[in-house]
Amino acid sequence: MASGAITPVIGETFALTDARAAHVAMLARQTTGKVVLDPTR
Repeated sequence: MASGAITPVIGETFALTDARAAHVAMLARQTTGKVVLDPTR
C-alpha cells in the first residue's frame, strides 16, 4: 500500500465512540467501501 499499488476505498469514517452506528450502517448495507473507526475524532 505504501507504493500506491493498492488503494482501499473508504466509504465512511466514524468516531470510535460511534462504533455502534458504524456496525448498524454495515449491517443495513448503507456503506460502500471500507468503514473506518477513527479514535482521534
